[in-house]
Amino acid sequence: PLLNNRLTALPEAIGTMTALRRLFLQDNRLTALPESIWRLTQLTQLTLDRNRLTDLPKLESGLSFMVQFTVSNNLLTQFPLQSAPAVSVKQSDRRARPVC
Repeated sequence: PLLNNRLTALPEAIGTMTALRRLFLQDNRLTALPESIWRLTQLTQLTLDRNRLTDLPKLESGLSFMVQFTVSNNLLTQFPLQSAPAVSVKQSDRRARPVC
């Protein structure tokens, strides 16, 4: 599992894992995500809670299968996905609380 591993970055190549359905990245030290994360169009669940994210990459399209997207307890000041036209998120948690 990739959760709770003190990861500080993800490789751009993560976007080549297009069959990936669930990605659990909570409890790491991620400060940013690569743009290629949105190429994972089959994702149904993306969990980014308790990292150090300050921003999310711009979403152009995709994520039509997303059911759960959580990004609570990060350093986000805004939630850029709320107006993304291609997002069909059924459950989201976007609380922007600082991580200690």
